Amino acid sequence: MTTVGYGDYYPTSMIGHLIAILVMSFGLILTALPVAIIGGNFSLYYEYSLKRERLLELKEKENSSRTVD
Repeated sequence: MTTVGYGDYYPTSMIGHLIAILVMSFGLILTALPVAIIGGNFSLYYEYSLKRERLLELKEKENSSRTVD
């Protein structure tokens, strides 16, 4: 059952309300799971990127100090 938000069609019986609640909950879970997975992966990649950047800076400082000596 779909609608454009104007309430054209809506459940009127108790069973209809129960099915609507289940469908809405399932849709919310289906939407939330990929968002959580993508957000978690973004966080891991961001941490990796920061550590890599710091490592490159340390190597650059080490190389510059070796050439000065």
